[in-house]
Amino acid sequence: LDALDPAFAPGVSHHEPGGMSTRQLVDVLQAIPPRCSVAAADLVEYNPDRDVNGVTAMVAAKICKELVALLAAGEGRGFASRSTGRGASSFVGGARALSS
Repeated sequence: LDALDPAFAPGVSHHEPGGMSTRQLVDVLQAIPPRCSVAAADLVEYNPDRDVNGVTAMVAAKICKELVALLAAGEGRGFASRSTGRGASSFVGGARALSS
């Protein structure tokens, strides 16, 4: 989250003046080609003590939704089905873990 400009994400520990807008970050995520499988992602640097009116929390929720969509899309792109037991995926503590 700290790659975003403080105008879009004031609730981070380290501000990045001149950083990306929320729209730019969403566009980058949505531009990942379908042939690429995203296996893991994390969303970090949220600091609720610095957040103004929950703006950063809302941005974090939007980015989280986009990341989950990318991870879910990976399920149909080259990962074995859950029933095979090989290459199956699961969500553990909100993070995606791959088993072999």
